[in-house]
Amino acid sequence: MIEVVHADLLECLDSLPPFDALITDPPYSPHVHENATSAGTGGMGVRERDLGFDALSRDLRGAVASLAARASRWSCIFSDFEGCYAWMGACERAEYIRTVPWVRWSQPQLSGDRPCTGAEAVLVFHATNAGKPFRKHWNGPGSLVAFGVDYDAEARTHAPRRALRGKDKHPTEKPLDLMLDLVSWFSDPGELVLDPCAGSGTTALACRLLGRSCLALERDAEWARRAKARVDSVLSDRDRVRAQEWCASTSAEASRVPAPKAENGSDVKTRERAQRRESDAARVRVAT
Repeated sequence: MIEVVHADLLECLDSLPPFDALITDPPYSPHVHENATSAGTGGMGVRERDLGFDALSRDLRGAVASLAARASRWSCIFSDFEGCYAWMGACERAEYIRTVPWVRWSQPQLSGDRPCTGAEAVLVFHATNAGKPFRKHWNGPGSLVAFGVDYDAEARTHAPRRALRGKDKHPTEKPLDLMLDLVSWFSDPGELVLDPCAGSGTTALACRLLGRSCLALERDAEWARRAKARVDSVLSDRDRVRAQEWCASTSAEASRVPAPKAENGSDVKTRERAQRRESDAARVRVAT
């Protein structure tokens, strides 16, 4: 079941069904919007930039944080780095695991008088049992050093998950291969993934390809329409290329994980996770 709905999370928070994983990209914090300027050329000075959507409100942050407490397993929330501590404080009813940087390579430079931000953060939380941590499992690789970075062009541990450029895309659209990573790593086939800030529907599309269910909410009517059309249609050329690259890099990385060798069996789970990634790559390959 893949469903994209035009809805405001603040108006339907209490009516959402139970779900397994929360994977979402909320709006940037007010700090980012307030500093969204571009340096002009030819003596034109500095001009403000409209990012095309409202800044993250306190109410929306609280609503997303409450969903992290309701997920049965993992929650992954994108944030600018300045907003990480605010998310960690808001999601106090979930267990904070860690913050993983996504090196996006093409982050726009919002001001010409300082370095641009070259990465965003993915904050990872897990459900608790009456406030106490409990046993977890995920499907990801042993090292995330190449999350968005191609450090070894020959080994191709991961293909770079570069941000998108070009027209006809959401202002903060995440690349399909990046969301395939997160959906594959933090959910299992058949589970329900919730994305309350759906944008152009990339999380929902990743769920479709990977055999997960997804409920995606988008408050902007036009983007909700476009996201639904994208998820319900055959893959665009851009999405097909991204999906195929993800299959190739994921299969190559997973196939290099050796069979368990430790006498105590400590590396068995590493191989089991790699096998689940190989199975996910096979699902996407069939779906594309």
